[in-house]
Amino acid sequence: MPEQVTNLFGIMLIRRLCKEMELGIFLADLKNLSLLFGNSIKVKPEAVVKLATQQSKKYQITPEQSLIIRLNSNTCLAF
Repeated sequence: MPEQVTNLFGIMLIRRLCKEMELGIFLADLKNLSLLFGNSIKVKPEAVVKLATQQSKKYQITPEQSLIIRLNSNTCLAF
């Protein structure tokens, strides 16, 4: 399968998981993946904060309650 098709399947999987966890919008580009947390999130906020604190070079929490995941150049969105 071409890499673009594999990446599309990965993005579709991420969207489905976000919907199941009641995450808001997510955006993806070649450098970052952004997840927006809503009020009815099914993920424990403490876990997200701990992740962002322990691995601050990879994860960042914004004032808008979104989680930025920095992708390295070798990262592929495929699963």
